[in-house]
Amino acid sequence: MITGDANLHHIRWSRGAPRSSSITEEVVAWLDEHNFIILNKKGIPTHFPHDTGKHPSVIDLTWANVHATQTDATRDWAIEEKLAVGSDHIGLRWVLNSNSNEIDNLMGIRYNMKEVKSKDWIEAFDIEVELRKDKLSILLEDGNTLTHHDLDAAAEALTDALKQATAKVAPVRKPSVRSKPWWDSSCNAAVNQVQQAKRAKRQHRMENGFPSEWLEKSAKYEQNHFHWMTKWKKQQWAVQIVEEAHPEDMYSFRKWSKGGRQYPMPAIECAGQTPATTHAEKCKALRDELYQPPPALPDET
Repeated sequence: MITGDANLHHIRWSRGAPRSSSITEEVVAWLDEHNFIILNKKGIPTHFPHDTGKHPSVIDLTWANVHATQTDATRDWAIEEKLAVGSDHIGLRWVLNSNSNEIDNLMGIRYNMKEVKSKDWIEAFDIEVELRKDKLSILLEDGNTLTHHDLDAAAEALTDALKQATAKVAPVRKPSVRSKPWWDSSCNAAVNQVQQAKRAKRQHRMENGFPSEWLEKSAKYEQNHFHWMTKWKKQQWAVQIVEEAHPEDMYSFRKWSKGGRQYPMPAIECAGQTPATTHAEKCKALRDELYQPPPALPDET
């Protein structure tokens, strides 16, 4: 599949009969040679310029070859207006791997696995498996005739071992309290109003060929309302934080505007050993190399 903001105009997908450039003709010839078909319907705009003096156009395009269509890789392809948000381009969306099924989160809790060391998880998992050895050992014994009940019990024990091992070593994933803490349902409602107003003005331009002055003003009003409302909410939240802060909190406020950058040290090669990758292994490698014990002093007695 090939998709993106192509910025190409051609009679196959554009509105009316635009004049094609030589580059566009070369692209179309290459696509035909490689058996690509376009998924956009002719004349359905994907770009509505902010400048109302310019006409909508079809420039966000998707092509698919025979293999992509046969494997259903373009399932539910559509032009999704709600994905435009504040852009003058409308989003394109489709479903990949339509035959796969989403796996539910059996634990109901999201864990942060980023900082978990594989060694720690394996050790915790081995302990949990040992606790359930009576239900899992039958899977390793030759000659056993396993019933559906045995398999279900083993599957449940294995799942439980995975869950408990993860819960032991992984911290619960928590959303950042600094990620727009002032955002609430009124902000969501304002975003919806902006999107509805923009959809209405786009629809009018597409159906009538010219913009509606009233709809343009309405969309601008909703956008300005959203801008000033979020600005006010941020200010109110900042004032509240300062008013409720303790003196010792003032020194931590500066950290909120600083980005957290990390420069991890690369693995350290050790002669005759595997490279040191963890923090503890790197510390040991540096100590062994830089802080070696002093040589024995000669016996002067």
